[in-house]
Amino acid sequence: MRDLYPDPQKRWKPKFGRFLLDSDARIDTFLFQAGRWVRELFERFSTVMDRFHVSGWRRWGSSSRPRRA
Repeated sequence: MRDLYPDPQKRWKPKFGRFLLDSDARIDTFLFQAGRWVRELFERFSTVMDRFHVSGWRRWGSSSRPRRA
């Protein structure tokens, strides 16, 4: 049965518990969103870096040429 006159000092515990749960949810959401952002940033970076990829005979051929002064 509910108390008609609850003790005001006992009411802070449920509020504090909800505050902690809310804080935990916000931190979890932030970490998840940050992870997605970092993954997207890395994908964009790797796409740009793939444009500069040189391999095979082009790499070996360019290093054997004498450079002009």
